[in-house]
Amino acid sequence: MHGRQCLSQHAGAVASEISIPRGSRVRKPYWGYEDIGILFVFLVLLTPVFRLLVYFHLLLRSELTNPSVGFQFGLVAFVSPALYLVLKLRYHQPVLRPLGWVLPGPAYTVAALLLGISFASGVALFYDIFMLAVGLDEKRLPLHQPRGSEAAVATRPQ
Repeated sequence: MHGRQCLSQHAGAVASEISIPRGSRVRKPYWGYEDIGILFVFLVLLTPVFRLLVYFHLLLRSELTNPSVGFQFGLVAFVSPALYLVLKLRYHQPVLRPLGWVLPGPAYTVAALLLGISFASGVALFYDIFMLAVGLDEKRLPLHQPRGSEAAVATRPQ
């Protein structure tokens, strides 16, 4: 009995060492692994939906193996509200702020814009220099895989 009490006191001391200070605006998360499990069950239930969409030719099979940006955006736009609903319906507490889904301050916005443009320009410049050094022409370098009738036109001898 005494050993359990000591163990619980030790666990309490360790928990207080790693806890968030009282004056901090950061809150401990109120969700747990069960909520992640519910979200994964939701994702698993999406699989038959996608298979039905492919079966009825409403979705290309290639979209599942090589998803386009629009498909990825749609999936994220569908799963994010599912996570919101799971947390809101189970706990009836605010969801967006504790998850960190807040608008950044103006300094972070300006820094992200400037750094993003700078990095993108650097990559584009490196790409152009690499293409000149190797001697490849952009017209000879395929940027996408042709599909359907485009493939027949692309492979036809000229």
